[in-house]
Amino acid sequence: MIPDKLVPRPNAGPGYWLSFLIPFAVATSFEHAKKHGLACAALDYQLNEVLTGAAWGMGLETLCYFLCEWLKEDSITKTIITLLPMTFTSLYLNLQMAPGAAVLFSLVLGILYLRVYKCVLSRLPRTFSYGEASILVQGLFLFVVTVGFRLLRGSSRAMTDFDKLYVIMQSALCFLLIACALLTLYPSLRRTVPLYILLTLLLVAVTCAPVTQPMPLIVLLDFILKDQKRVICMHSHQIYIE
Repeated sequence: MIPDKLVPRPNAGPGYWLSFLIPFAVATSFEHAKKHGLACAALDYQLNEVLTGAAWGMGLETLCYFLCEWLKEDSITKTIITLLPMTFTSLYLNLQMAPGAAVLFSLVLGILYLRVYKCVLSRLPRTFSYGEASILVQGLFLFVVTVGFRLLRGSSRAMTDFDKLYVIMQSALCFLLIACALLTLYPSLRRTVPLYILLTLLLVAVTCAPVTQPMPLIVLLDFILKDQKRVICMHSHQIYIE
């Protein structure tokens, strides 16, 4: 039986098939790029492989969770179904990572994905179908994996200004996600003083995190000030508003 606290959107089907929409989209996009010989750096190729394995692992995690809930009693079958997603993900990623790293990544991804998935359905009742919630959480996790992978592996080519801005934007969204998670887990942070402290820390993290060289604040100021036309347009817009 599915827990009562997981309340899907009323007057809508469960939409289980949607759990595999993102995995199919990621895999199809990657295969299309390879088939047509589109230029793909080694880092991007490895990232696409990791995203494909992670997406299919999360899709299987959703399906296996509901299969286990439908089984009435604990059995060896239920145990096998529970371990299936992690096993598939770790075997797939074993081609791109060290075996230990692949197993650890698969385990952490499966546990966190299922936890967040159930949290979304329980904290936002009657908002999503089971499949729609899986799309939301899968997209969120794939974004985090992408940012983490790029920050950890870096880039073998020289970064343009827009590449740096892209990295800054990704890291800023990750920090914002962390702040939202803290506000959800710890309601006491929503009070005035703790909230302003958290927002200050968020601002410092976004502008000073070592995700670019030089640090993001310098990159942003340099990008804005080195183009005189951009500065004039911003100044004119500010005068117009006032």
